[in-house]
Amino acid sequence: MPDGTRDITNHASTPTSDVPQPVIENALVIHLFLGREAGGITSAMGQWIPAQMEAGWRHLAFCLRPGAVEREMERFAVPAVVADNGRGYSTPKRFFHKLRTELRSLGPAIIHAHNPAAQFYAAWQQPRHAEHRWRVVRTVHADSRLEMKHNLSLPGRLFWNTASAWSMAHTDGLICIHEHVRQCLPTKYQQQAVVMPNGLNAAEIENSTKPLPTDLADWLGSDDIPMVLSIGRLVDIKRFDWVIDCWAKTKTARNHARLVILGEGTQRAALQQQIESLGLQDCVRLQHWTADIAPILKRSCLTVVASKSETGPLVLLESMAAGAASIATPVGIVPDVIEEGVTGWMIDHPDDANRAADSECQQLASLLDRLLSEPATLEEAGRCARRRLAETHSHTAAAARRAEFYNRVLQPTGKPD
Repeated sequence: MPDGTRDITNHASTPTSDVPQPVIENALVIHLFLGREAGGITSAMGQWIPAQMEAGWRHLAFCLRPGAVEREMERFAVPAVVADNGRGYSTPKRFFHKLRTELRSLGPAIIHAHNPAAQFYAAWQQPRHAEHRWRVVRTVHADSRLEMKHNLSLPGRLFWNTASAWSMAHTDGLICIHEHVRQCLPTKYQQQAVVMPNGLNAAEIENSTKPLPTDLADWLGSDDIPMVLSIGRLVDIKRFDWVIDCWAKTKTARNHARLVILGEGTQRAALQQQIESLGLQDCVRLQHWTADIAPILKRSCLTVVASKSETGPLVLLESMAAGAASIATPVGIVPDVIEEGVTGWMIDHPDDANRAADSECQQLASLLDRLLSEPATLEEAGRCARRRLAETHSHTAAAARRAEFYNRVLQPTGKPD
């Protein structure tokens, strides 16, 4: 195996009481990423993998090229094997060949696939001899039909529909991060799938004492000015342009509060031009990304998520940990997390054909004006959001659920109940 595997045993420490230990000694979980960048997915994994490593589980990541997966895995001390020689999927094929030859020395292995291509390769490259076989599980992070629609041509979609159906039939377990994703699976696999939401280590945010970035603090000025936050890659699917249009239609918000959009991406120049053309430079700011977002989260009183599609969003849980309420479109885990009027508010998806003048834009603008005029309402919703996070999305609960799932997969029957 590549050099990264030699360090795996160094990360097992004294088992914790909250997370089950592996039922088979030296069990190894190999997280497989084949495809696009998966920074958000690996950030979410970073909330529960360390708790599993403390319980004695070993983890390794494999990805095609350097990038977000490698950086995030390194951040929480998981070895990452990166193969990038410009030869595409021939590289994971060689990786699996090496894995098959050395599986005995590595111990029992679970290949945890995180996208359809990874699931297909893991099932396809199974060793022929039963005693050498690894288990294949997959986390379905989003409706794969939407992913294929946005990223593949029609022939590509037809191929991956066939490949996905075949690989699901050869998979030992399916995890869906929320119920909507499970409902999007083919009917015959919905019963097999287990819903396991991601979790968050809220203490990292709650206990942070770091100050705001100096440039942001200077722009905000007084600590008494309410700050609304929106976080993510600056790309079309996040709909930051729509949020800016809605902010321009507000009355109370644009005069008495500030909107901060935190992130990097291909739309930065276009968004900055939009802010300037609407005359919002004094109340809307594009803030460059920083790895330590805790002080920014804690400074905000409200978070806005306007995405067309999300695998999480993790920022929703991070805002809850910071004691901030959220306004969000009903994507990803949002319907499971937001209790209307208690922990946050849901809004309709924007209409692509009439972005600036549609009723959804006025809906968000009016809601922003009302909430920013009622600070007591926002504070109470923030407290409720923090309690809800602790009850339903703790990182130790997420780690324990997945450890139990892995243990069932490792049993001789090979499939979880």
